[in-house]
Amino acid sequence: LRDRDLAGLTEAETAAARLLRTSGEGHQGLVFMSQFRARAGDPSYARRVLDSLTRVGARSRIPSADYGALLLHAGDTSAALSALEEAVEQRSLELQSSLSVIFGGLKGNPRYDATAARVFQNRPIFIGPYSFPP
Repeated sequence: LRDRDLAGLTEAETAAARLLRTSGEGHQGLVFMSQFRARAGDPSYARRVLDSLTRVGARSRIPSADYGALLLHAGDTSAALSALEEAVEQRSLELQSSLSVIFGGLKGNPRYDATAARVFQNRPIFIGPYSFPP
C-alpha cells in the first residue's frame, strides 16, 4: 500500500471503530465493522465475532441475514448462503438490503441468484458499491 492508502485506511478504521463504540448493544455495528475489515483483507475480525457469539450463546439474538453477513465476511460463503436462505424462510425485514448491499458481490452464484429471485421476483436488484466480496 502507498502512504496515501495507509492514511485513508487508518482514517476509515478510526471512523469504523467510532461507529462500533456508538452502536450500543446493536449487532449492526459488528456487521459493518466485519465488512470493513474483510474488505481491507482481514477476515479474522468476523471470525472472532462469530466465535464470541457462539461462546456466549448469543447466536439466536442475531437475525439470520446479519449472521450470514458475518459468515460471509469470515470467508464461509456456503454457510453464509444457508443463513441467507434461512432469512428468507423467516421473512427477515433486513433481507432486501442485505441481498443488495452486503451479499451483492455474490451475484452470479446460483444459490444467491435463486434466493434473490425469491425475494425480488421480477424487480431489478441494486447491487451496492460496497458489496462483499468486492
